[in-house]
Amino acid sequence: TVDEELANVYETWSKGLLTIPLHFPGSKFERAVRAREQLLMQFDRLIDQRQQCPTNKQDVLSILLMAKEEAGNALSRD
Repeated sequence: TVDEELANVYETWSKGLLTIPLHFPGSKFERAVRAREQLLMQFDRLIDQRQQCPTNKQDVLSILLMAKEEAGNALSRD
């Protein structure tokens, strides 16, 4: 499932967080960098889906998508 895939990618990313930042193919750090890129892509897809088909869910993503800056603008993806 998508949740299992996301959990696996998150686990790979978290295992590389406190490693020595060496960009060697197959290193924990290199796998973590790739996992981060995958996580960001999956989050972007989730945001796109939620914006196209809003839901009544009260989860963290819904709250962030409804949040506004002090100036009244929606929060950016960055």
